Amino acid sequence: MALVRRKLLYSIRKCLTVANLRPFFPIASRRLAELMTIRRLLIPDLVLRVHHTLISTCSILPSNLSRAFELATIVADERYGLYNEFVPFSEREGGDVNLMKRYLEEIRLASLKSTELGMGIVGIVAE
Repeated sequence: MALVRRKLLYSIRKCLTVANLRPFFPIASRRLAELMTIRRLLIPDLVLRVHHTLISTCSILPSNLSRAFELATIVADERYGLYNEFVPFSEREGGDVNLMKRYLEEIRLASLKSTELGMGIVGIVAE
């Protein structure tokens, strides 16, 4: 079970960080726009779902709480630019969904849960 969990988390991390999920070969501008739209729609949803799964299973696997904070670090990492995909749709397409605000609220709740469990504010057991 632990091996499956590690492989799954590795795959998710790899999916989010490999080549910034951008094509590495010349591509027609229309196709590139389509790929970027898919990226913009899927990354926030994937991150929110993985975060929720990690937090909801931390009572069974306490290390998942730390992994949720690792995920936040990946999203914030300048090398990958994933945070750009959370820009409010109102700024890009006339919508009003602020996914970054929602994700930050989820991280705040995870931090509170972490302190309740005695793991500090970032999911690490203080010694």
